[in-house]
Amino acid sequence: MSYIGQETSTATIQTICSDADVFVVCYSAVQPQSFKNVKEKWLPRIRNFMGDIPFVLVATQTDLRKNPAVLKQLQNKGLKPVSQNEGYALSKRTDYACYVECAPHMERKVKQVIDKAISSVLIPQGDRMEMQSCTIL
Repeated sequence: MSYIGQETSTATIQTICSDADVFVVCYSAVQPQSFKNVKEKWLPRIRNFMGDIPFVLVATQTDLRKNPAVLKQLQNKGLKPVSQNEGYALSKRTDYACYVECAPHMERKVKQVIDKAISSVLIPQGDRMEMQSCTIL
């Protein structure tokens, strides 16, 4: 629903999301603005429109956190990659079903994202508290 440089209207979000059972909310570990958007825009919107719907928080491109070229680009802008601890801390402050870190070459992790999204819907809301410790790194 989020496209770089484009805003999605509130009405569009409500229409698209009205039948959702779970959200997979992603941010790039090497694009701090995407993490900020998740924290300040998407998570509040999901909670506002969808209440207690479960979500899986996913850090993508985690393999690039240590890439010298990426680090140099970020450093030139006065930025740094979003750390694993920052992602985990955000997931702990919010009512998440699971926190997952993945990269394109980590096919098993991508499958785990999908599996956790499905299981968060199948587990009754009262039992989700046991899932609060779910972190896949």
